[in-house]
Amino acid sequence: MCCFFYLFQLFLNCLCNLQNNLVLTEIDTERLFCNIPEIYAANRVLWHDYIMPMLTISRKSGEPLNPVHMKEGFLKVWNKAI
Repeated sequence: MCCFFYLFQLFLNCLCNLQNNLVLTEIDTERLFCNIPEIYAANRVLWHDYIMPMLTISRKSGEPLNPVHMKEGFLKVWNKAI
């Protein structure tokens, strides 16, 4: 999460710098970045718990990627978003 924090801070600081120079002042930084940690967490779970196992299975078996292995992960993320 350390790299994520620095990247997040970089984008936020860039936007704030632009706004200090009267550019993009109509953007509310609190609303724009309010759910970034949740998006990061959901993406990490999706990759760790579903996409990486699918890749591992494909690499070991030599078979094409099987998106069925990701179905549960997408449903889990989708249900959290609703």
